[in-house]
Amino acid sequence: MYYRIVVDGFNFKLENCTAFFGKIEGRHKDAWTAESACSKANKSPKSIFKQEVVFIEGEDKLSVGDVYSDLCFQAIVDKTRKIQIEHCASVIEKLRTGVDSESACKTIYPQNQYRQDIPFEEWMDKFSSEAELILENKTIEIQKRAEEQAKRQSVIDDYNSMAAEICYTFPAVKGIQAGKEYYVAQVPFKMLVKFFNLAEEGVSAELRAQRKVNKKHAEEISDYVLNNRTDYVLPSIIVSVNKSMGFDPISMKGLADRLGVLNIQIDSKLLINDGQHRRLASEYFIEKDKSLGDETISVIFYYDEGLEHSKQLFSDLNANSSRPNAAISSLYDLRSSFNSFVLDAIKRQPFSWLYDLVDLENVTIAKKSEKVWSLVHWKKFTTTLFGIKEGNFENLTSDELAKYNAFFDLVVGGLFENTRSWQLVHEGSLATTNLRESQISGHAVYLESLALAISYFSVDYEDEQLILSSIKDITSINPDKDNECWKNLCIVADRMVKNADSVKLTAAHMRSRAGIELSKSMIEVKQRHNL
Repeated sequence: MYYRIVVDGFNFKLENCTAFFGKIEGRHKDAWTAESACSKANKSPKSIFKQEVVFIEGEDKLSVGDVYSDLCFQAIVDKTRKIQIEHCASVIEKLRTGVDSESACKTIYPQNQYRQDIPFEEWMDKFSSEAELILENKTIEIQKRAEEQAKRQSVIDDYNSMAAEICYTFPAVKGIQAGKEYYVAQVPFKMLVKFFNLAEEGVSAELRAQRKVNKKHAEEISDYVLNNRTDYVLPSIIVSVNKSMGFDPISMKGLADRLGVLNIQIDSKLLINDGQHRRLASEYFIEKDKSLGDETISVIFYYDEGLEHSKQLFSDLNANSSRPNAAISSLYDLRSSFNSFVLDAIKRQPFSWLYDLVDLENVTIAKKSEKVWSLVHWKKFTTTLFGIKEGNFENLTSDELAKYNAFFDLVVGGLFENTRSWQLVHEGSLATTNLRESQISGHAVYLESLALAISYFSVDYEDEQLILSSIKDITSINPDKDNECWKNLCIVADRMVKNADSVKLTAAHMRSRAGIELSKSMIEVKQRHNL
């Protein structure tokens, strides 16, 4: 155990030490913590006595606050002797290596074990024999490490020699692109984790051929696989191999030697050009489900033609890839409870008026489009109206979902019944292009502002007539762009504007018309815009 003790009053004779010498100020399990606490205490202006750290063996712990002068005296003597021996060993080593005397003795203060100053010659005579023993042991230790290093290197050389003869083998299909061979193989996830390299941490971008791994994205992929254990899909990984690959074709009529076994030397470096996050994700999900280690992913192997080629390969793969937009992703991602809720809510509205006017594929509405809104606009309308995030839909009970469905139908039904411009578009009497040109009701900012204005009423609000009456008051505001009331709200410099402030300002105007209390954020944004 390491103890912080009072060393003031230490004397080379125990009986001459003061009464405070050897008082225990603290005890610690390790030297670093003890030294840190000691240094802090000695620097404190409140500290009365100087403290020092000593190591005292024993099964019984010494009590903080008590004085143990005899134990502490011996601990100080042993500690001082050890320090002086180490200093003496340092001096001898410097003398043997030709260091000048001034440098060798610059920090040496010859003392005996009782911390009394003694002549240098006496100091050398007293501690040199034990110092020599330290240096001898140090030399022996250096020799042992050198021998172990030589043995390890010998083993490494033998291993590398054998590795050149041992290969990974994968069932594969051979193909040709740009006049060069490549191979598509099925690789178990456990082998992917063990042998395939990620981009090196700490290496600058110009010296590697991949971006750094985003661990959060890898965790998201891992969660996707674990949460969809029976129907997950992961695309191929693309890998460069820095050594030649062997391919043993299966001789079958009609295959043209394209099907066979791919052999890759075990000491080859496998660099992932595309799929680092899938590789790291496999490491995460195997930790949680060992059975996934035996499942496979398709890997495309190319011969590594060097760093520049790998960089270009990475650039080409990412430059020519295209992510689906948010609308089409929402349409197809039916694992999302929220996406399913919005789609079902849109589809079930009477006469299909809403479904016919929603673009399910595009995020923005083209100037000449026959649609009025994007599916993304109605997703934003829904979260704004309910005041909850998409992810929270996953935790709703069936009773709660029923309430949200009823509230959605009440509000949207009331809006369609009272918004004449929408009715005219549905009837074919007003073209969507004319709606967008002449009225704000043909724009996403109007839809989102409606949701924010009506969000004052929650799904548990029981007075449906008041909700419908408020909707009627809001929709009675003339939606023509020429109406001065929209100026500096959602129309600025004769242009429609949609941002957080424009939505709040427009919604605030709608609430004021219906006699609904403004939120704090609405009041704040009005003050900020001097409205």
